[in-house]
Amino acid sequence: YLADLALLLLTTNLFNLLDLRPGRVEKVYFLLTLGLCVGGWTAEPLELLGIFIGPVAVGAWLTLRERAMLGDTGSNLIGALAGVSMLETLGDPARLIALGIVVALNLYGEFRSITAFVDRVPLLRHLDSLGRPR
Repeated sequence: YLADLALLLLTTNLFNLLDLRPGRVEKVYFLLTLGLCVGGWTAEPLELLGIFIGPVAVGAWLTLRERAMLGDTGSNLIGALAGVSMLETLGDPARLIALGIVVALNLYGEFRSITAFVDRVPLLRHLDSLGRPR
C-alpha cells in the first residue's frame, strides 16, 4: 500500500517537475499510456482513464501553440492520471521498478535540471520540440 501511494504521489510531483516547456507533460503522458498499453498488451489504461484523453489532447493543442498553460494544477492532474494508469496496469514487481525510476527522476529533478538534460540528448530535444512553433 505504501509503495503504491508513493508511486502515485511521486508521479504526480514528477509531472509537475516536467512542466517547464509547452506540451511536455501531455507528450510524456501520451507516451506513457501508449507504453503501458503496448507493454502490457492491454487497453486497461484507456478503458480506465480514456475519458481524459480528449481533454488532455485539447490541452496539448492549446499549450503547444502557447495559447494556454497547464500550471501546477494541470500538470499535477495529468501526473495523477499517469500514476493511476501505472497502478492499475503494472503488476507488483513492475510497480516497484516504476517506483524506483520515479524516485530517481524526482531526485534528479529536484537537484538538477531535467530541461538541461532533455536539451543535451538529441532524441529527447527533438521529441520535446515537436508541435511547438519554431
